[in-house]
Amino acid sequence: MRITKEVLRAKVNNINGQLGLDTHKFVLNYAYEGVRLCRETNEHGGCQDISERMTKGEMAKVLDAMYNAIVAAHMVANEK
Repeated sequence: MRITKEVLRAKVNNINGQLGLDTHKFVLNYAYEGVRLCRETNEHGGCQDISERMTKGEMAKVLDAMYNAIVAAHMVANEK
């Protein structure tokens, strides 16, 4: 499967949704033929780097791992 910007955007939206984030959301920053995961720090567009710059394929794997960890944490929390 080809990893596009739309695929990555959907993965980030899923993560933000699972965490219930309306502000200080995770966003993607594209530059120099790569993509970096960032987190919004304010409403004026400032963001903090979360990851190094990588390819879209590598970023897809990172986002999948983040999503799976969040879902697993929710499942463990609900078991107690």
